[in-house]
Amino acid sequence: SFLFRTVRQASLRRTAPLWKGPVVAQMLLRNTAPGAFAQKATDKMKPLLKSQRPYDVGDYVVPGKGLLSKVLLPARAAIWVCLMCTLLPLLYLLAFAIAMYRRIFIGKPSDILKHGTRGGKIRGLYYCAKMVFKKPFDAERLEQTFSAMSQEAGYTEDQVRITFVDQVPNPFPSRSGAVEADHYVDTGKYQNWLVAHVHEHLPAPTHTSGLYRGHCMHLRVFNGPVGSPTVIHAGVDGASWDGSACFNFMKELLNRYYGGEPLDFHQRLKLELSEDKAKKLDDWNFLSFLAWMAYAVVTNCASTWWRALESCRMFGGPVDCHGTIVMCILNASFHSNRMALINFSVEDSERLAQGCKRLGIKPFAAMTYAGVHAFKEVRGFWPHCIQQQSSLQTRYFPHPSQGDDKLDRNFVGDWLVGPLQYPEQ
Repeated sequence: SFLFRTVRQASLRRTAPLWKGPVVAQMLLRNTAPGAFAQKATDKMKPLLKSQRPYDVGDYVVPGKGLLSKVLLPARAAIWVCLMCTLLPLLYLLAFAIAMYRRIFIGKPSDILKHGTRGGKIRGLYYCAKMVFKKPFDAERLEQTFSAMSQEAGYTEDQVRITFVDQVPNPFPSRSGAVEADHYVDTGKYQNWLVAHVHEHLPAPTHTSGLYRGHCMHLRVFNGPVGSPTVIHAGVDGASWDGSACFNFMKELLNRYYGGEPLDFHQRLKLELSEDKAKKLDDWNFLSFLAWMAYAVVTNCASTWWRALESCRMFGGPVDCHGTIVMCILNASFHSNRMALINFSVEDSERLAQGCKRLGIKPFAAMTYAGVHAFKEVRGFWPHCIQQQSSLQTRYFPHPSQGDDKLDRNFVGDWLVGPLQYPEQ
C-alpha cells in the first residue's frame, strides 16, 4: 500500500502543456504530486512544499479517451490498416530473410549467439541514466579516464563526447518520496535526462535528423560544491551494449577515476557460450521458430502502430505527430518520453525492504505490482505483458575470473534477453 501510493504520487510537472504527454510515468500513475517537488526555473531555491495534491481530471491526456480521439477513430483505423497492409509485409520479409541467412550461413542458435548478440553501433541511440554524487569531479582527470576507456572499447574520438555543463545542481530533496525528474538539473528545460540527451545530441537532436550521426556515447557532467549534489547524465551505447553493460561501464569509469585497479572490462564478442548452455539453445525447431516469429511480428506491429496513432496529437492524443511517425517506423524517438522519479530515504527504503521480506517477495516485484495496477487504473485495461530484461552473461557466457559467483557482473557487452510476464495470467 505504501509503495502503490508513492508510485501513484510520483510527480509530473504540470506547468507546461508538453508535460501532459503520454508518459512512461502516466502508464504507471493515477495520482501525482505537482506540488511536492515542483520547483519553477525562476524559483529554484524555494523550500519544497509538504502537501501532495493529486492531479485533477484534465491535467493529463489519456490516449484514446478524448472527444477528438473518438471522432477520428475511423481515420486512425484507416491509417492503421494501410500500415498493416504495406509496412508489415516488408518488415516480416526482412526478419524472415535475416533468419534464413543466419540459419544457412552461420548455423544453429549456439553458433549465431556464440559470443552474445551482435548489435551494431547506432549513433545517438543512448542508454541513459542519472547518477548523483556528493562531491565534484576533476574535469581533466574524468575526461582522460573516459577517453581511455572509450578507446579500449573500440570507439574513436569522434564517437564519444563529454560535456561539463556550466550549471550547479539544485540541493538534495528535503523529503522522501516523489521528486520531479528535473529536480537536480535542467529544471524547466528538459523533463528528464533521456529527453535532455535527445535534444543535446550533435549534430542535431535525435528526434529530427541526428539519429545515426554524431556520437555513440555522451556524458553530461554538472559539478556542484562538496557535500552538495554533483550529477552525471550518462548516455552510453544502447545499441551495442545491454543495460547491465552500460551500468558496468560507468562503474568501471568511477573505479578508475578514484584510483582502483583497472579491469579488462570490454568483453563484447570475446566471451564464448558454455557447452551445456549451447545444448539448451540448440534444442529447438526452426520451422516452429519461423511460425512464432510471424505471430510476434504481426502482433507487435499491430499493437505498436495502433497505440502510436492513438497517442498522436492530431488524433486527440498527447504526442506531437513527428515523434509518433518516427516511433512507428524506427521505434527510436524518445523526445516525448516522460519519467517519474522516486527518491526514498534510508528509513523508507528499509521500510519497503522489510515489508517485501514479510511478504516473501523482492522490492522489484513490489515495484512491478504497483506499476501494473496503476496502469490498469489509468488506462482501464491490463498491459498485455511486461518485458523485463535479464543479462545471461554469468550463466551463459562466464568469464574465468567469475567462478560460481553469479553476482560478479562487471563486464561490458550484449548478453540480454527479454523475458515476458503476462499480468492477466
